[in-house]
Amino acid sequence: MRTAGAEAKLDLLQRLCYRQIIWSLGTANGWCCSNEEHARTLYPTILWPLIAYFAAVVALAAAMVGLSYGLGQRHRERATGEPYESGIVSTGTARLRVSAQFYLVAMFFVVFDLEAAFIFAWAIAFRELGWAGYIEILIFIGVLLAALVYLWRMGALDWGPGASRAAERIR
Repeated sequence: MRTAGAEAKLDLLQRLCYRQIIWSLGTANGWCCSNEEHARTLYPTILWPLIAYFAAVVALAAAMVGLSYGLGQRHRERATGEPYESGIVSTGTARLRVSAQFYLVAMFFVVFDLEAAFIFAWAIAFRELGWAGYIEILIFIGVLLAALVYLWRMGALDWGPGASRAAERIR
């Protein structure tokens, strides 16, 4: 249920929208009109290209899906449903428990690989940044090296037999 204040705000918003339409059409087409009723009749005519584009996209997507379904191959052989990747038939199940160290290494890669984007951006703007930029990138690389040394000392990068003790120290 709308209140009188909400109705007034909605009416003001519609009036502003119509005035924007009048102004944009008037300046683009070289004519000026201040009649809001005329703008209300123009509003649907302005939206029809967008509606037509949306309908064309939906029709094209439906046609592509329909054609692929109608013209596609239909055969059921034993090998059709089996997973096959890179020429190797898979063995076993895909539901294996993976060590948390794989995820840690992935996170470390993202963190330490992101630095390359920042350093590349700094290298592009090297001349404009001057000595201040040089000092800032040295601090940035220093913090990254300190983080890498910390992870190394804590054993987060160890994959050997003693890695389980190092992983407990991180927790």
